[in-house]
Amino acid sequence: MSGFGAFADVLDEPADNYDNEVEYEEKEQREKSRRYKEKESSKDYVRLPTCQYSPNCKRTNPEHFKKYYHPERESSPSKHHSAHKHHTSSGGSRLISTAKPSKHEDVSWLFPQKPCPMLMDGLYCRYLNIRYLGECKHAHPKNMVNPLKLHASYTLTAPNGAKLYDIKTKFDQTMLGKGAFVTAKRIVNKDLRTAFEKRQQYLIEKRGGTTLQDDLYHGCNDAIIPTICTTGFIVPSDYSASPNCPVSKHMVPNTSLCNSDCVHCTQQHKWNKCHMFGLGIYLANIAGKSASYVSGTPAGQTKKMLLCRVELGRSDIHQKIVKHDSNHDFIVPQKGFDSITVKGDPTAQAGPHKLSVVLDEYVVFHPFQVLPEYLIEYN
Repeated sequence: MSGFGAFADVLDEPADNYDNEVEYEEKEQREKSRRYKEKESSKDYVRLPTCQYSPNCKRTNPEHFKKYYHPERESSPSKHHSAHKHHTSSGGSRLISTAKPSKHEDVSWLFPQKPCPMLMDGLYCRYLNIRYLGECKHAHPKNMVNPLKLHASYTLTAPNGAKLYDIKTKFDQTMLGKGAFVTAKRIVNKDLRTAFEKRQQYLIEKRGGTTLQDDLYHGCNDAIIPTICTTGFIVPSDYSASPNCPVSKHMVPNTSLCNSDCVHCTQQHKWNKCHMFGLGIYLANIAGKSASYVSGTPAGQTKKMLLCRVELGRSDIHQKIVKHDSNHDFIVPQKGFDSITVKGDPTAQAGPHKLSVVLDEYVVFHPFQVLPEYLIEYN
């Protein structure tokens, strides 16, 4: 399976095919490691510094392990993709051979991680910004950039009269008195739409031709709307933004926008009455609910909200969930599902704890399952 299908397969059915391949590869690595270590005594060594995050380092970039020593990986090299054990000094640094392999010596086994298939052809891997709640079994390029940043762009156009009337009618009916509709512009982004349609087609085929789609609202900080319209949504990471990070400092105390190789954003993001149903993209069918998350609007300007086309696939339906039963650490849906649908309970506020979800909400964990289609302005 290639393309978007590869991503979903790794998440949904990771065990059989992948583990059989890994078992074979690890057996080969152990044998080559044994032969290689027989030659070590005749080579020169240089000292590598111990990684400052050891033993809790969550890096997956092979280049990181060439530069820093990780003591915890010496005990189980196959599990952590470590090539082989090296001589270790009492000071905690690593002594690694500087001798170059012969012209015909095969040392490819020293770097066993294969390029991540989900990143081929500009696709998406959920583990790009996951540091603590799992790791990809494949290699990621350092400083990976969303390929849509290299060429994608968007324009805003006026929708036809009938569509504008439909948008306004639904918005006014579900705004709950929190604002008045001003106008809406259609977001035109060919590359983002193509990515959405590929993901949508994969889910339709995977689920036997039957999936759920819906038009849903999303409220966010005004400053990140241009980024969403250009390269799509960023699924939340599992680490917090750092005030020292030049990319994500404006997100403090929320989740970081950086990939997991950021040297600044390293503190794990914990449950704090947020991301109640996992680290995903949250949407609503009630404009008034999404309006609660709109922020950063410059003084004197209209507020903005996104109306998105959402591919829910097969949705895992939750009912009567309360916040202390949080699933904050979900980074993908449960096996067999492509999203989460939370059914609200209008009577929840009458309860003693007032913690239940009152209005419906929807959560997806793949950026290309959400296509921002309209930018709504309101007062």
